[in-house]
Amino acid sequence: MLQSYSGRTLREIVRVVASRFPGMVIIFVLVVGVTALATWIQPRQYRSEVSLLAKPSWMMNPLETKSVSLREEVSLFVVNQREIIMSETVIASALMKLLGETPDEPAEGPDTTATAWYTPERVATFIDENGEYFRKVKKRLSVLAPGGQDAQFTQNFKIQVDWPEESEAAAALGKDSRELAAIRARKFCDLIVQAYQLRYATLERKRAQDAATLLSTKSLAPAKIVLDKITDEKKKFVTENLKGDLLVVINMISSDGAGAITGIPTLATQLQTTINQTAERIAEVSALRTVIETELKKTDHTEVVVPDAVTAANPSITTLQDKIITLKLKVNELTPSFTSEYRELANVREELKAAEEDLYRELGKQKVRLDQELDVLNARKSVLVTLVSTDNRRLETLAGKASEYQRLQADEEVARRIYEEEQKRVVSAATATALASNPILVSIMDGPTRPSANFPRRPIVWLNLLIAALSGMVLAMVYAFMADHFDHTIKSIDDAERYLGIPVLASVPKLGRNIIETR
Repeated sequence: MLQSYSGRTLREIVRVVASRFPGMVIIFVLVVGVTALATWIQPRQYRSEVSLLAKPSWMMNPLETKSVSLREEVSLFVVNQREIIMSETVIASALMKLLGETPDEPAEGPDTTATAWYTPERVATFIDENGEYFRKVKKRLSVLAPGGQDAQFTQNFKIQVDWPEESEAAAALGKDSRELAAIRARKFCDLIVQAYQLRYATLERKRAQDAATLLSTKSLAPAKIVLDKITDEKKKFVTENLKGDLLVVINMISSDGAGAITGIPTLATQLQTTINQTAERIAEVSALRTVIETELKKTDHTEVVVPDAVTAANPSITTLQDKIITLKLKVNELTPSFTSEYRELANVREELKAAEEDLYRELGKQKVRLDQELDVLNARKSVLVTLVSTDNRRLETLAGKASEYQRLQADEEVARRIYEEEQKRVVSAATATALASNPILVSIMDGPTRPSANFPRRPIVWLNLLIAALSGMVLAMVYAFMADHFDHTIKSIDDAERYLGIPVLASVPKLGRNIIETR
């Protein structure tokens, strides 16, 4: 019985081991050798992983009340992300991209980043045609989501890819199988992250669009119908009643921002103000003309007085007046010293007389100019009076139409304001819906690791050999003691005493052939 070994002496145990040592060595060598051979021929596997961080965005949905804690929300979010990452769409898309499948054309629109690489039809076809290979690749992918008490507000999770050597693929590409496996492990991990981001963005965009569509059909559509109805009514009124008078009506209701009630008086006041200004100018010109005409009737041109208004308006008259003053001063200077026959004095007096005549003629020209200006002002006043009379009759005719147009315009503004408010509410609700479905942000903490072709993840040579050595030693010991247990021959003094029940008085040792010396 095996239990009998517990009563054996150390000498017997050593004897058993020594007697079975060759077999034990053979068993140990076989176990270690088979393990080493299996490790050598086993395909190498390489791992690439990427760390992602799920962090609450701290933005709450105003349409709902939070009923779960952040820790529960983050944990649930990470679980959902794992389902997306492990979905057939994500894995198949990444695998198709890895194998060089040509991506589909991106969808048209402002947001092409949320478009998948391949259509669902192409993904389904690929899985059907490569079902076995797809299932093998799926087993190489894992998503780890560590939890615990420390994961209350943030949660990191990892995507891991284990890629084995593929001898046939490496031979077809003319590359080393280990290098190819290491490259594909990292590339596939990176493609998985990209496919996951595209898929997640697509799902969130569709969810937000569905929410916006639902809200728009309930609130935005009725507001748009009302706005379109009032707009059409306004266009019809303009076409049938205003035609070429639209600009006039707009000026009537927008003058000074006071609407149709003050629009008509304001336009009339503006015209009347222009008429009053013209009349004032006519009065000024007429008065000035009268003064000039009085001065021109004087026979002695030396007594002509030029009005200040004429002097200010005519630089030539100012120049002549300055010249006359200068000449008079010179005459006054020469008269006491010389007689009237003195040539210089006579020349100055003649020049003074000529200057006074020039001033008289220039004053006459100024009268002609004032006559012309007076004619123009009278004609303008007549036209303005006629225009005021005509426009007053026209404005009175358009007053009722302007009031109706203003009412339609006010109704349109109210309807447009309601529609714009509904638009803002729909956008806010859609945004809130998107935030409610994605209250957590996902960011890449560390990109896909780069495995080395010289350091595979599996097999681990030293660990396999260590386990093989320990297993070989255990099997060798089991073999030795099992073989000795089933061997019933007497091989020692202890066996003789145990089985015969009598003490051994003496023993003859077995002599080796080298003990006896021959000469």
